[in-house]
Amino acid sequence: SYISGLVVGSRLCFVGSREGDFPRILSLVHLEKNTPISSLIFQMMLQLFLTLVADFDVLMRNAATVNIIFDIMVITAMVKMRFTHKQLKRPFKVPLVFVIGYLLCMLYLVVIKVIMYPIESFLGIFLVAFISIILYYITVVNESPKFLQRWTEKLTIIAQKALFACPADSENVMF
Repeated sequence: SYISGLVVGSRLCFVGSREGDFPRILSLVHLEKNTPISSLIFQMMLQLFLTLVADFDVLMRNAATVNIIFDIMVITAMVKMRFTHKQLKRPFKVPLVFVIGYLLCMLYLVVIKVIMYPIESFLGIFLVAFISIILYYITVVNESPKFLQRWTEKLTIIAQKALFACPADSENVMF
């Protein structure tokens, strides 16, 4: 649903920002409510924009396809880590048969979506992947351009004052 997507998406943005993968402005936490206020607002604006601009059915099909592909990538990475990093502590263990069954179901869903809606599926997958890779290399792999760093730093300070928030790592408060 819309609300669950807003909450989960904002938490992912918050953690990504706190770890340095997203702009710092998304890691602001409200001082009284302890909620990631800036990432909640960002997710709300993003979802409203997508809902207003795109056809809702196409948007839902593309979002579902992209989510399934990300699920496949995450589960595959976890299976790989299960064999390459055996020393890591796991809070619970799932039998490999269930994991492989889940992966097969997810692959089936992606194949069916691509067969039923080939143009929309490929367009959604490649646009998301292309834009994500470009933004990742511009902002994370290569150090961001100085003008972009200055601009985001100023925007972060303005957001801190407007939202009554501070970064998640409290020793770097900019007030």
